[in-house]
Amino acid sequence: MMVLIAAIPVALMFSIAGAVMLFVPAKTLLRFDRRTGHSLYVGAPDEETGLRRAQRFYRSFGLVFLLLPWLLLGVVLWFAL
Repeated sequence: MMVLIAAIPVALMFSIAGAVMLFVPAKTLLRFDRRTGHSLYVGAPDEETGLRRAQRFYRSFGLVFLLLPWLLLGVVLWFAL
């Protein structure tokens, strides 16, 4: 049961990070990113296409950060009972 108590704040922090990635514009996130989102932006034929590709990547990544911790917490809870 102590594992669950410790895991809830971690899942909450990951979910907050996921929500930030979902709702912050790609242009803002690109200032801090030099990996996948940035390479999608730079590799695009024009700026608008690059922003669209980066935003799609950030939204997908944010959705994973938002949902996966709670799914894993549910699996831990399932096996703990």
